[in-house]
Amino acid sequence: MRFYLAILGISLIGGNFHAEAITGTAAVDFNRDIRPVFVNSCFKCHGPGAHNSDTKLRLYSKAGAFVDLGGYQAIIPGNADKSPLYQHITSKDPDKHMPPPSSGLKLTGEQIQLIRDWIQQGAKWETYWAFEPVRRPDPPAGGPPEARRVVQ
Repeated sequence: MRFYLAILGISLIGGNFHAEAITGTAAVDFNRDIRPVFVNSCFKCHGPGAHNSDTKLRLYSKAGAFVDLGGYQAIIPGNADKSPLYQHITSKDPDKHMPPPSSGLKLTGEQIQLIRDWIQQGAKWETYWAFEPVRRPDPPAGGPPEARRVVQ
């Protein structure tokens, strides 16, 4: 019985094992973990409709998130501590803290940790799933020839 539980546990964590072995933390998926935080907590000032904002930082596209902000970038892949985005979300100074206290928005400790881990893991940006081309999956290998037939 323990053997089966061990196999089940390995299969459940298998997707994050590689990144966890390398960084000590579970792999952060941009679309699942980071994009929702940006949408709910940052888009008010850094989103597509934030034309009144003084900043060039836009967190709805890769180009906007990694834009040159006058000799620096807000996100430095692989180095959260030197990334101004991370410095601002962890700042104790109310004039520098993001989101600003006046916005009424606040990041949780878990959200801050996810952003830190994402930056540390290379800040891989993923296109929104709806804009990805549709791909037909490969049929499973093995089994009888009838099982590999593609219905058209």
